[in-house]
Amino acid sequence: VATLPDNAATRLLREHLAETSRKQTDLAVRILAARQPGGEMEAAWRGLNSGDQRRRQDSLEALESLLDRRLGRPLMALLENRDDSVLTRIAKRDFRLDSGSERVEFLRMLDDDNWVTRVLMLEALASAYKVAQFLPVIEKMTRHAHPAIAHTARHAILSNEGAHEEDLSCLIDRVENIRRVDLFSELDTTQLASAAWQSTVQGIEDGDQIAGPDRPLDSLMLIVSGNVVFRRLDTEGRPVEDLHQIEDGDWLGAAALFGMAPKSSMAAYAATRTILLRIDRETFINMVREQPDLGLNVARGLAKVVADVLKQLQNRHHAVQTDEDQNLQGAFCHDEDECSLFERVRLLRRIELFADLGSRPLTALAMLGQERRLASGSRLNIFSPDNRGLFLVASGELQVVRQSAPLLRRGAGEYFGLGALFDLPIDKLEAIALSDCHLLRIPPEEFQACVREYPDIILRCCEALTRVQSGLLDQVLSQREQDDDN
Repeated sequence: VATLPDNAATRLLREHLAETSRKQTDLAVRILAARQPGGEMEAAWRGLNSGDQRRRQDSLEALESLLDRRLGRPLMALLENRDDSVLTRIAKRDFRLDSGSERVEFLRMLDDDNWVTRVLMLEALASAYKVAQFLPVIEKMTRHAHPAIAHTARHAILSNEGAHEEDLSCLIDRVENIRRVDLFSELDTTQLASAAWQSTVQGIEDGDQIAGPDRPLDSLMLIVSGNVVFRRLDTEGRPVEDLHQIEDGDWLGAAALFGMAPKSSMAAYAATRTILLRIDRETFINMVREQPDLGLNVARGLAKVVADVLKQLQNRHHAVQTDEDQNLQGAFCHDEDECSLFERVRLLRRIELFADLGSRPLTALAMLGQERRLASGSRLNIFSPDNRGLFLVASGELQVVRQSAPLLRRGAGEYFGLGALFDLPIDKLEAIALSDCHLLRIPPEEFQACVREYPDIILRCCEALTRVQSGLLDQVLSQREQDDDN
C-alpha cells in the first residue's frame, strides 16, 4: 500500500495490516509455546505482552535463545517491528518468497478471508481514485453475502462516479468518529470496523428531544458532532433547569441498556444540530462479549457518573439500599483461618451480582479472593491503594459511610467496593465493622483479567452500577424539586 496516497483510508488500512501481522505473530508464538515442554517459552510469551519494557526485552532475548535459528530469525524480526525492507529480505532469502506486483497484492486483499481487510482495501482504492482499474472485481463484490463488503463495494463505485451520499455512509468516516469517543478509543481496527458497521446514523435538530419520559433510550448513542444537554422537567414536562451537558466524543444511553428506566422529570435535548451514531442493545452486548475491555470502559464511565452525582448531592445524600440488600445470617466460612474454594463459590452464588454466572467464572473469581479480617469498630479506607477492590462479606456486619454519613449496611452474603474496581473517584469512603468481619477482597487488576476471560461478569457489574446510579439520580432530582419549593 506504499503507492497509495496518504489519507485516512490508507492510514487505517496500514494500521489494520500491522495489527493483523502482530496478532498472527502472537498466535504463532503461542502455538510454539504450547508445544514446548518445560514452560520456558510460555513464560517468555507472557513477558512479550508486558507494559514493562525491560521485562519485554528480557522475554525477547529468552525467546530468541529457545527458538531454532531458521525459525527464530523471521519471528524476532516481526516481534521487534523491523522495517519492511528487512522483512522482505528475510522472506526472499529464507523462504524464497517474492513480493507480487501492486495489482496482485491489491487483488489478494480484495479476496482476503477477513472482511475488514476487504472493506478497508475498497475504501483505500476509492479514496485513491483507482476503482476503475478493479471495476469487474468490485462489481462482483456488490453481490457479496457479507453486507459490509457489498455496501462498501457499492459505495466505492458511487464515489468513482462522483455521486453524492449521506453523511457517514463511508465506513472510514464512522470508524474515525467512533475512535474519538473515549469508550472505543482503545479498540483495534477490526473492533472499530465492527462497531462502525453495526451503527446507524441519526441527525437531531437544535432543541429537539433525544430521550425523555415518553421517549426511552434503547441504544448506546455516540456523539459525532454537536452538544447534548440533560434538563430537569416540571410536572407538565417542560424544561426548567439544565443539569449537565456533553459534546462530540462523549456518549449516552449506557445506563438504559443495563436496566435504568426513564426518569419522569429528566430528558436529553440537542443543544445544537447534532449527529449521533446509534448502536442497539443486542449489538452492544454482543460486542462486549467479544471485546470485554469495552465492557470495562462502560463500567468506568458508569462509575464516573456515580461519583459526579454524589458530588452534586454533597453531604445531603441518604442511604442507598437496593432490592439485593437482604443480608444472610451466619457465616459462609466454617474454618476460622481460611475459606475453602467450595465455600467461596457458595458465597458468590448467594450474591445477586454473580448469582446467574456459571461454575467456571464463579470458580475463577473465588480463586482471586484475598482473606481479610476486620475487628469490630475498625475502619477500612475502601479507596486506599492497599484496599482497592471488591469486598465480599463472608461473616459479620459493617456499614459503609462517606464523610461520616451512612450509605449502606452490609452483612454475610453481600458485597461492597464495586466502584473501586473501576477507578471510582470518591474520597472519604470507609467501611466500619459493626461486628468482627471475615472478608474476601478481589483486587482490580486480577478482576479485570478474569473479566477478559469471562465477559458476562462485567455485564453484571454494569447492571449493578446502573442501579446505584439510578437511585442517586432520583435523589438529585428530588433534592432540586425540594429546593424549588423552598
